Amino acid sequence: MAADFFKYAVHVLMHTRWLWPVHRFHHSPEQLWWFAGNRASAAHVVLHFLPTVALSWLLAVPPSWVMLKAGINLLWNHVMHANVAWPAAAQRILEWVLVTPRYHHVHHARAPELLGANFASVLTLWDRLFGTAVSPERMAEGTPFGVDEPLPPLVHLMMGVEGSAMALTHKATRSVEP
Repeated sequence: MAADFFKYAVHVLMHTRWLWPVHRFHHSPEQLWWFAGNRASAAHVVLHFLPTVALSWLLAVPPSWVMLKAGINLLWNHVMHANVAWPAAAQRILEWVLVTPRYHHVHHARAPELLGANFASVLTLWDRLFGTAVSPERMAEGTPFGVDEPLPPLVHLMMGVEGSAMALTHKATRSVEP
């Protein structure tokens, strides 16, 4: 549970102007499907796994458990990015506890009213607790995904860097900062 909270916190930080260049490659697909969740820069991957690795080391968790958790996280990453529709009633109930594809799709929506929402990875508790939860009911059918800003060359996106100081001065369209 602690690792999930720290993943939430790191995810929020990735939406600040300082770390957005590291994370925006993940948000660049205009269609979500199960494998889209694997689109990440090298720095994004390190930041994403840092909480789990650090907590595991501090708590002396056996490597086999760390690997099991990494596998479960990867599987859940595929689930929450999947382009599937579960029964509506089941989703509404599950979303009080778990991130569903519908819930996470709100996070990837390009609509301005949905930016800065639904950062949770597994437990939706963190979004509700910190005021970042937005009901999937608020997302209109056909809401586009992706980023609404010019993208640097693919190699820069994959590395999480830009070729200029623009990374620090550009106000990201998905930033949680005012």
